[in-house]
Amino acid sequence: MNFDDSIIIFKSSLPIMKENIKKFSNSKTLSQELDRITNILNLEFNRDNLNYLKKSLVDFKDNYEYVLRDRSMFTLSVRGIDYMHSDRKDIEVIKNLIESINLKLENKDDEIFGKSEPSLGEINDTVKKLKQDEENKENYIFISHSMKDENKAKVLVDYLEKLGVDKRTIICTSVESYSPRVGEDIVDYLKEKIKEESIFIYIATEEYFSSSFCLNEMGAAWVTIDSKNHFIFKAQEFDLSLCLLKTVIKTTLKYTEFNKDGFSSLFEFLKERNYVSNLDFTRLNSILSLVNC
Repeated sequence: MNFDDSIIIFKSSLPIMKENIKKFSNSKTLSQELDRITNILNLEFNRDNLNYLKKSLVDFKDNYEYVLRDRSMFTLSVRGIDYMHSDRKDIEVIKNLIESINLKLENKDDEIFGKSEPSLGEINDTVKKLKQDEENKENYIFISHSMKDENKAKVLVDYLEKLGVDKRTIICTSVESYSPRVGEDIVDYLKEKIKEESIFIYIATEEYFSSSFCLNEMGAAWVTIDSKNHFIFKAQEFDLSLCLLKTVIKTTLKYTEFNKDGFSSLFEFLKERNYVSNLDFTRLNSILSLVNC
């Protein structure tokens, strides 16, 4: 398997890998190592960065294999899921990428790697992204929608998962694993979670603008969340501009259609705010092809 294919497979495996390591007692350490690897993948692939990536992958693999050998560190599900099989697949993906890096490093022609050392700009960009990633752990991505548009909300959540968005940051009341706990007051819950740098995604339909709860949610978000962090999907054919004129946000924000082009725009929107890692054209198109919108 060549280097580019190994990178694509590794990136596509990240969401499952992140989920798998949550069951270990040292999940925090493994998560931090995986976050570091994800950030390295956004750097230019010169020799120094490839060696850094290789070392980080080897350390992560060794720690992962260690907890697999020590069954006392497992917290197994009672649903009969073969976690061990899933974990071994993760290890194979990591090993394949390490082998691909070794093959690439064997090529002595430095021209294929570009510069031998990262530029000051690259270093600064990486430090900035690391800081932003840390800040984003305190922020959230809200999917604001009418309960009548539950299916559209689920499609959007599925897309965010495939992009590798940290599941801890997603809030969607129509999807059980991303909604408030049973018995928790949803208004208090949203008040606690909505912060200035959070992301607010609207699934705009006629049903949305007919819901007093949705409009109240919109008002709370507009007052609290920075205007640059609002993203509007027009999810059906209706006069959205007229509906917006009757709300607090009016026509100050652009909107996009609830289709593959719109989902591609959302990816760029989230990437600019460091909620997702960069994906190459092939990988992004592969994810978009699975979107049922």
